[in-house]
Amino acid sequence: MNYHRFVVVGDSCAEGLDDPYPGSHQYRGWADFVAARLAEDEPRFRYANLAVRGRRLDQIVPEQIPAATRLAPDLVALFGGGNDVMSRGWDARTVARRVDAAIRACTEIAPVVVTFTLSDVSRRMPLGSRMRPRIVALNEAIREAAVSYGAQLIDLWPDPAVTDSRYFGADRLHLSEHGHRRLAAYVLARLGLGHDPAWLAPLPGAA
Repeated sequence: MNYHRFVVVGDSCAEGLDDPYPGSHQYRGWADFVAARLAEDEPRFRYANLAVRGRRLDQIVPEQIPAATRLAPDLVALFGGGNDVMSRGWDARTVARRVDAAIRACTEIAPVVVTFTLSDVSRRMPLGSRMRPRIVALNEAIREAAVSYGAQLIDLWPDPAVTDSRYFGADRLHLSEHGHRRLAAYVLARLGLGHDPAWLAPLPGAA
């Protein structure tokens, strides 16, 4: 299937931190890699990344979905939830409702929606033992909503790359170029499209 209009919504993980274009302060990230591959099959392909760092799911919906709707996408990718996990006043039920609303909103504006669980980055976070149960709860909500609304799920929780620091940037939380290429490969594979097999090959040498 060829895609004509690809729109990305979410937070810093969708924006592309921590993978700047060489010699630039502009971020590239997995979404740009996916878009470049999709453009190979469709000369009139259009792409917009509306993601903004720091946004929670309850901010992504009112701030980004209206603009995404106007672009009439046939493919939407949503990557969010990390800021909800780290927010004060965490409540699993509240975040589950936010997850449901965000994924539902995306499926209402595009026939194909891709969304993501978080990998187990708790060991990389301050107070990681407190964060891990929150990530688990968030991921359960994402899985349930993906099934409910027919979204394509990229389940990053079991990805062994989370133990290799080379897949992460300087802050040890956001992905490096290697990590973004790996994530792009997962997306393309989920869409049934080819990608460079090196993107999923283990990095040489010790982690």
